[in-house]
Amino acid sequence: KPLLVVYVQHERHDKRASTMKDILINAIDSGMIFKSNRNGDFEVLEYITSKKVKVKFVDTGFIVVVGSIHIKSGKIKDKLKPIIHGIGFVGDGNHKPTLKGKNTKPYSVWRSMFTRCYCPKYQESQPTYKGCSVDPIWHNFQNFANWFDDNYKDGLHLDKDIKNKEEKVYSPESCSFVTCKENEIDAHAKHYRLTNPKGEVVNIYNMSEFAKENNLHASCMVAVTKGKRNHHKQWRKAKCLK
Repeated sequence: KPLLVVYVQHERHDKRASTMKDILINAIDSGMIFKSNRNGDFEVLEYITSKKVKVKFVDTGFIVVVGSIHIKSGKIKDKLKPIIHGIGFVGDGNHKPTLKGKNTKPYSVWRSMFTRCYCPKYQESQPTYKGCSVDPIWHNFQNFANWFDDNYKDGLHLDKDIKNKEEKVYSPESCSFVTCKENEIDAHAKHYRLTNPKGEVVNIYNMSEFAKENNLHASCMVAVTKGKRNHHKQWRKAKCLK
């Protein structure tokens, strides 16, 4: 009898060991909701294996495949969570925000862009950025980083309004990379408003450059804007806006 008892105990022990995997599977099932450490709740969509569990974050809908151990620990990142001023998110892609503990160049430029547009404290010292915004396509860092790689060269700076002084939105269409000199010239360029020979209103932000490009004399054009000349080659001072 003692021998029989020992055998039964071992048999029961082996049975428990063989069902450990089943217990783990049953503990994580489709439809179950778990809480991550910093990114909110997520739902289990499908249990494939202990190392492959498909989950979806409740707030953003971001779907990712993770190991069951990460579900238990809550160490899962929602790459669509807006972490930069409540708007910008890292996104799912090949571009990393950090490398060896330091922010990458694209990520630093991207974050600075959001600071200009959405940080009240920054705008107190730089009021020209009030009312500026970032195009929704660039809310995703991955999209910005793709554009950055295609256009950036060492030493250049991101600029949104060198093409159009009235531009308030950072976007792939409005932005370009410029040198410090170009940025400085543009910042000090005055705004002039004239009508061309066809009677169309033209806004000019750098009279010197505009005159060179259109075979005009800058000094004569400025004289027109000041009322010292009636016109210069049929370019006239535009009427003031009411």
